[in-house]
Amino acid sequence: MSVLLKTLIFIAAFQFSSAHRQSTLSDEQVLKLVHMSCNQANLFCPSERYLVKIGPQRIFNRFAVLKSEEVGLLKTSDIPLTELFGVFRNTFCCTEGACLAECNIFPIHEKGIVSNFQEIYKQIFALNISEINEYKNDYIEYLHNSKKHGFVPARVEELFDILHENEDIIMDLLAKNA
Repeated sequence: MSVLLKTLIFIAAFQFSSAHRQSTLSDEQVLKLVHMSCNQANLFCPSERYLVKIGPQRIFNRFAVLKSEEVGLLKTSDIPLTELFGVFRNTFCCTEGACLAECNIFPIHEKGIVSNFQEIYKQIFALNISEINEYKNDYIEYLHNSKKHGFVPARVEELFDILHENEDIIMDLLAKNA
């Protein structure tokens, strides 16, 4: 069981096993939850407003976090535990862009064939490569349904992996058929 889950269970049990609770979290509990919400394993970093640089380390400014309006509201309101990490992540974490570089977290960019696949998928499927075409229905369904939900199904991820591995061959075939 992850530390995050154990902490949530502990807090829930401590707070009379209620999903809603009057916040009586100590400063240390708040800081621990903020830290767990924004750890590097989740590819998050303290947002610039709450970041302290000590040599190569990037840590939370404990005083800025505890004096933030959000923590003040947390301590005086009834926030469901299920929303706690989302609130902390949105407030205290940097999740994209240059601020992630402060914590030595850099994005992995997809190859062009994957990032541009939505524009060229018809031409690629028209190449009639059996290994790729077996994913055609999955991709079409993803375009029409799943894409709006913000997640990529496993079958579409598999297709992207195949495209990534075979980009040079596929691009050569596209150029020959153009």
